[in-house]
Amino acid sequence: MRLPPPPSPAAVAAGEPGVGVFFYPAASEVKTAAFAAGTLGETVTPLHDVRVQTARALAGRRRAEAELLLWGAGGTASLVRSAVVGVSDGYAVTLRLDGTGFRVESKMVEVPPMRVAVGGEGGTTPAVATPAAAEEVVVLRIGFANVHTLPAVDPVTGVRLIVLGPQALQVAGIDHQAVHQMAAKVRALRPAARDPYKNKGIRYEGEPLRKKESKKDS
Repeated sequence: MRLPPPPSPAAVAAGEPGVGVFFYPAASEVKTAAFAAGTLGETVTPLHDVRVQTARALAGRRRAEAELLLWGAGGTASLVRSAVVGVSDGYAVTLRLDGTGFRVESKMVEVPPMRVAVGGEGGTTPAVATPAAAEEVVVLRIGFANVHTLPAVDPVTGVRLIVLGPQALQVAGIDHQAVHQMAAKVRALRPAARDPYKNKGIRYEGEPLRKKESKKDS
């Protein structure tokens, strides 16, 4: 569930320059969400009824730092830290394609025009065609007839698929959970771990795979 950003954030918790974390509702002592804004974007992280207090604040010439005390639920500090890292540095997962003829490529495809009905005089609703547009997609060829086409940018989470090479794909974004979910979704199309004899398929970069010896005729 995504929450809307706070209407008027008042207090900024420190991190790297250009990164701000706002806990809200601002008028309540118990906070239910953390809004992080940085150079790469903005993200909202739901929290489980925590209390936030500034324990020590330092103001420098080029940066500001703050130490926060969090009460409530375990893992809250880790969630906030992940949000700060996401909007400042981002997250990325690299996938590798192993197999003869396995390839990944990006290309532009034309989105067909849509006909939208609009109100007219006399109760008529003539249809107006929207102009055609181009969309970037990523095409994975992981078998003879196993071809998958995915949007280069997820319209909901903003996670981006970046082609690094013919057999390398990177999943990048500012949301830690969304990036790893998308990477797992792509890997699940044909996991290399399911082929214990040849390890053909999609794997995480650095993922250890065990290969069995093929059975030999006696």
